[in-house]
Amino acid sequence: MSLSFSFREPKEKVKEYEWEIKWKEIRLEEKVGEGSFGEVFRANWLGTTVAVKTMHNSDSNALKMDKFLGEIALTSTLHHPNIVLFYGACVEVPNVCLVMEYLTTNLYDLLHNRSQHQIHFYILHRFACDVARGMKYLHRSYGIVLWELITAQEPYSGMESMEVAYAAAERGLRPAIPSVCPEGYSELMQRCWSDEPDERPDFTEVMVVLFEIKRSFENLMTPAMRASTRRKSMVEYIE
Repeated sequence: MSLSFSFREPKEKVKEYEWEIKWKEIRLEEKVGEGSFGEVFRANWLGTTVAVKTMHNSDSNALKMDKFLGEIALTSTLHHPNIVLFYGACVEVPNVCLVMEYLTTNLYDLLHNRSQHQIHFYILHRFACDVARGMKYLHRSYGIVLWELITAQEPYSGMESMEVAYAAAERGLRPAIPSVCPEGYSELMQRCWSDEPDERPDFTEVMVVLFEIKRSFENLMTPAMRASTRRKSMVEYIE
């Protein structure tokens, strides 16, 4: 990717890029996440609640800066209702950060704390469709995401990322599909993570398959179940 912008010292006051956000406009609040690269905060930007991804101060070397710059460049081009919104970025050293949509619901926590929630299968299907729409836009692998939605487990749990990458690519390691997984989903997962790229469906086909599964599911529903599903919101399903 060709990058046409750079980081600079904060003394410059003129916004050089359309998406640029000045550091003084941001007020950090609660830290909501942290990784090896940086931290994510809930923040306030001009009266709007946002998520702000920052770099670790110790990582402000040229290589890490270039990677973060690349992330800004990529994220600024993504515009889709099923992908977190990019509001802008601050490129004032040392306060370099991404400013994005803040999502109050964490799907990971929701899935992995399922013992505390009763999630209707219809809602899980909506999750799968929304992910597929976003993934179709991004054009990435999807089978593992679908597996995690169905099982509410962490794929390759206990393995390091490099170990997973090697095992998946060299040994064809895939998560075990539970026996309770509906047949349509099981077949779709296996096609999506096929060793042969030509055998993997594109996301237009994935969406067709998901809509077929939905129709099959709806055909098995009683009139009372249909009426209940139409009335209930997502929040009501998660109690």
